[in-house]
Amino acid sequence: MDDRPWRGPGHPVAAYVYTEDHKNIRPATHLSDFRGVLQVDGYAGSKRLAGDRADASVSLAFCWSHLRRPFYQFHASTQSPLADAVLAKIGALYAIEAEIHGHPAEHRRQMRQARSRPIVEALHAWLQEHVGRVSAASDLAKAIRYALRHWPGLTVYLDEGRIEMDTNVVEPEIRPIAIIRKNALFAGNDGGAQHWAVAMTLIQTALCRARHSAVYAARRTMPNGLVFLGSVAIGL
Repeated sequence: MDDRPWRGPGHPVAAYVYTEDHKNIRPATHLSDFRGVLQVDGYAGSKRLAGDRADASVSLAFCWSHLRRPFYQFHASTQSPLADAVLAKIGALYAIEAEIHGHPAEHRRQMRQARSRPIVEALHAWLQEHVGRVSAASDLAKAIRYALRHWPGLTVYLDEGRIEMDTNVVEPEIRPIAIIRKNALFAGNDGGAQHWAVAMTLIQTALCRARHSAVYAARRTMPNGLVFLGSVAIGL
């Protein structure tokens, strides 16, 4: 989904693209001319897209919701105080986001620098300290290693007020398609799937512009101008 930064009513665009497989070369093909920040989940194709650019013209902003989930699941099953400590820090970050949601990008960036960055840095130090203290085979250790492995991308949002902490803004838009396809089987063939992508592009673009027009008329900002790659991103 491509919801590019707009300069007035009518600029938001949603773009759906179909491919016949899930190979990680696909994002690089779709976004060969893209330059900017991609807000994504952990899909390897996104990482390949950024890694293939020698000029570092694409950077990845990873999703805090995907980071939080395994800690939440581990805590739900074990009541682990260690997992609870991580959840508390992430919860504090989301509380800040709730306060600054809808504000101009520069204000969001400033608040994240002043209030969120110290929490993020403290969490990073905590994860580094505890990764060697828990059983390497435990789900908690796996969650910690996932966080540390994706850490540079998890901190991108601190310096970019236009992007979100997570990809939750786009997940509800993609989920119905994933559910419907199990019954529709893409209208029977690849051609039908491509037509479906065109139809969804038109429908979602109309919805994006309707939402934007309503907010623009109220003299407020949209959540942010984003480019969603299977997950989400922002074009510069």
